[in-house]
Amino acid sequence: MNLAAFVPKRLSPLRGFLVQLSTAFVGVALPPTVGHVAVNARYLRRQDVDESTITAAVTLSQLVNVVTTVLLFVVLGLLTGSGLSRFHLVPGTDVLVGLAVIAAAAGILLAIPKTREQIGRTVWPLLRGVWPRFLDALSHPARLALSAAANLLLTASYLVAFFAALYAVGAHPAILPAAVVYLAGNAVGSAAPTPGGLGGVEAVLAAGLTGLGIPAHEAIPAVLVFRVATFWLPIPAGWLAYLGLERSGTL
Repeated sequence: MNLAAFVPKRLSPLRGFLVQLSTAFVGVALPPTVGHVAVNARYLRRQDVDESTITAAVTLSQLVNVVTTVLLFVVLGLLTGSGLSRFHLVPGTDVLVGLAVIAAAAGILLAIPKTREQIGRTVWPLLRGVWPRFLDALSHPARLALSAAANLLLTASYLVAFFAALYAVGAHPAILPAAVVYLAGNAVGSAAPTPGGLGGVEAVLAAGLTGLGIPAHEAIPAVLVFRVATFWLPIPAGWLAYLGLERSGTL
């Protein structure tokens, strides 16, 4: 739903579901966001969607995902009484240094005439083709609403799985604080370079749950149950979906 909201042609819901399921298998070898974007782009290309629309649709779907997650995180933080004071919005020194290095490298590359000419030949035509697609998508509030609703539905589904894992081991935390813990783990998983955020997600979720007062002998098993259900079990199903879609020419 999130991806199809920005594609003008009709996409099969069942085929789209299988494509998203296959990302669980592809994500084993790639960071989660990279694998998700690559599979969706390949899927749209096989559906005869033009490159400009593919770029705009994939970019907007990811952008809406980030915006809705951040807004939900802030709202839940306010509702739980943590306020904005606990959200460290000011980047640290290492982040600023990294950004400065990237900016300096970009400046050096652009200062080289041949590099600047090559970038102008490859990037500028792409931006000119994508920009109208961006404006077209943003001019339809219904598409943005559908995309946001899809992201919220997906987040709600993962939260149900998270609470089910907690209840399965006998832990019964307050709903809103535990939801904030999940969103923090989800953010780490999206940014981590490991497949599915492996390692980072487990550490953040376990630390967050123990910070809520849940004993470690309940928090750690709950996190492991949740990750088995939402990361490990979908991998074989995603592999079967990927094989079927590849044989049918969908991927």
